Amino acid sequence: MRKLTGQSNLVTLRLDPEVLKFYRTEAQRNGKSLSVYLRELLEAGHMYEQIQSTKLDIREMFEEFKSDMQKIQDSQKLWLPDRILKSIARTEVMLEEIIERNGGKPVLFKLYDKAVELVQRFKRDED
Repeated sequence: MRKLTGQSNLVTLRLDPEVLKFYRTEAQRNGKSLSVYLRELLEAGHMYEQIQSTKLDIREMFEEFKSDMQKIQDSQKLWLPDRILKSIARTEVMLEEIIERNGGKPVLFKLYDKAVELVQRFKRDED
């Protein structure tokens, strides 16, 4: 469980009574407060959305790459758009973080910054 740094925001949420009862029960079964349990579910959902977005980016990247490769007829240097580089970088960073599983580290909130850093490294390597 991650510790809050004081930089978190309060969110008010309305739930149907049956839904609230279900989540209270699940939180208790997992030995967590309702707030912690719901926050962890939302963070897991955020990670799921990041993975889905990455899958879509990779599919699109391969289609664009195939199209670009067909257009290249001489030995020009292949240039990859930032969007493709960000998809590759995000994938690498996500996999590293998932493998490391380093407990209290707020993984979800650092993925984007790390991916941007990796894109910048890719660009430096191209020069």
